[in-house]
Amino acid sequence: MSYPDINLTGEEIHNAFCIVAPDEACPWDEITLVAQQHYDAVAQELSRELNARLAWFEDKSTISAVKCPKCGHMLTNLKNHPCLEPRKGHNHD
Repeated sequence: MSYPDINLTGEEIHNAFCIVAPDEACPWDEITLVAQQHYDAVAQELSRELNARLAWFEDKSTISAVKCPKCGHMLTNLKNHPCLEPRKGHNHD
């Protein structure tokens, strides 16, 4: 499964800040180099966190069958498997 690039840039973080605080907004080119570097550092840290969360989803596998504990057959459907049907008169915990 391929995911899009979710790495953020300092400018994207700055643009988000401008949306939530429009009274303090100014164009990227008008902020100081130090401020741009701070935005870049925030973007790098947020990207690291996003990529870590995305990796959690990539590591998951789909289970398509389970092994019957009694006969060992691989089952794709647990319904109507004779080993797993409760027998009358037996109490299963």
